[in-house]
Amino acid sequence: MKNKILFIALLVVGCVFADIQITSYSVLPTTLKPGVTGSASITVYNPSSTTVNGVVIYQGGEQFTFTSNRVQLGDIGPLGSTVVAIPFVIKNNVAPGVYTLRLDAFWTEGSEAKTKVFSIPISVSNPPIFKFEFTPIGEVTPGQSFKVKGQLKNEGGDAKQITLSVNSSYFFFDKLSQLPIGNLGAGESMPIELSLVASTSAQPGLQSIPLTATYNDPLGAIQQATILITPVNVMKNYVDFSINAAAEKGVITPGSKTKFFVNLTNIGNSNAYSAKVSISSASAYFTSIGSYERYFEILPPNLEKQIEFEIGVSGSAPAGYYPITVTVSYLNMNGESQTPVQKQVGVEVGGAPQISITPNTNPSPLTSGKLYTLSLQFSNTGDIDIRALEATLSSDYFEILDSPYSYIGSLNVDDYTSTQYKIYSKQGLKPGSYPIQVNMKFKDAYNVEHTQTKEVMLEVVSLETAALTQKPAEMNPFGLAIIILAVLAVLYLVYKKYFKKKVSR
Repeated sequence: MKNKILFIALLVVGCVFADIQITSYSVLPTTLKPGVTGSASITVYNPSSTTVNGVVIYQGGEQFTFTSNRVQLGDIGPLGSTVVAIPFVIKNNVAPGVYTLRLDAFWTEGSEAKTKVFSIPISVSNPPIFKFEFTPIGEVTPGQSFKVKGQLKNEGGDAKQITLSVNSSYFFFDKLSQLPIGNLGAGESMPIELSLVASTSAQPGLQSIPLTATYNDPLGAIQQATILITPVNVMKNYVDFSINAAAEKGVITPGSKTKFFVNLTNIGNSNAYSAKVSISSASAYFTSIGSYERYFEILPPNLEKQIEFEIGVSGSAPAGYYPITVTVSYLNMNGESQTPVQKQVGVEVGGAPQISITPNTNPSPLTSGKLYTLSLQFSNTGDIDIRALEATLSSDYFEILDSPYSYIGSLNVDDYTSTQYKIYSKQGLKPGSYPIQVNMKFKDAYNVEHTQTKEVMLEVVSLETAALTQKPAEMNPFGLAIIILAVLAVLYLVYKKYFKKKVSR
């Protein structure tokens, strides 16, 4: 019981004569650096049983400036407390470290003046401020590797032994977990190239890539800061192909073969894997010479490929256009088969129409100033049928006495037909070759209209040459009969006059 009374007595004495106390404090902001305004909030407590009067706190410290050199708290009653804020500004030239904010308290207790000094530790730091200026990033697809190039600037304090890591579920460094980049002093910058990979589960849309920069501050403490790469446009994976194909020969003749070129471009944004390119035709007139398939392990975006095939055409193939189907089948990045891409390309079978004209005259040869029958034989020597053939004759050296226009009609390949015209060789033509123009108009097997002009050369000779080469004119049957009858009549008269008289004698 005596011990308890003694403890209470000592406590009372201690309370009576105790000095004021700072029971708690806080400093804002939590990170203080040179040039920054801060504030220390303190709780001042009077543990005594009497009132303390006229409490004044003077603040000081070489690293700080103050708007006022003191703060007046006034009177604090027994066991009372009050909270007061001490504003300050950290000087610009203060190096990072821990500094003391000095608080000198003055008050009176009864008739006695008292004073006490308090110290509050203020931690000053100058953390680096990282700014990453990078070249805009193009579209990124899930699973794609890409690079980010730029300049990393430090607009804050020194940072040493900087290491970068990616703090994301959708992006990560390519073949690295961390990227050491060294030291970066205040106001310095360095070029950086980051090799990154987008996860196959990256969501389409505008994304950000948060980087964590781990570094040592000037006091040797390990600190971290966040660097944000934004925006990153993640596009949905897709594969598509631009297919252009053509035969080496513009027109393939029946019974021949030709190279067939397929120009293939992946115009999507993702790789096509285990790609197979094949050609086929629904027509029995076409066949592939050699393999009709080509294989590629990977067809990346924007890659252009020219693929060569060889096809043959049956000799019995009619003229016309035939479809060749190009098919591209492939797997996506997950190894899944995708819907094949197909395109049909028209191939022309046929050829250029060609007409030859062979002249013949009766009689022959020709001399000037006479009438003749001109026979023109039109032959289809091309490799395509023609129809609606019509011909018109004109000449400066021969007069066309019949209608110069003739409708001939259809001519299949290797067919021919003849037309005849009455012509007159003009007077005064000297021996030599003279042309007759034959203007032709016709349609081919594809109903395409053509016009051709050919010159038929006729040879004119002199009368003397014609006499040497002229064949005797053939006698017609009626004239021959008259001659025979005349001969028989003469023979009869001779018989009657001479032989019959001898018999009667």
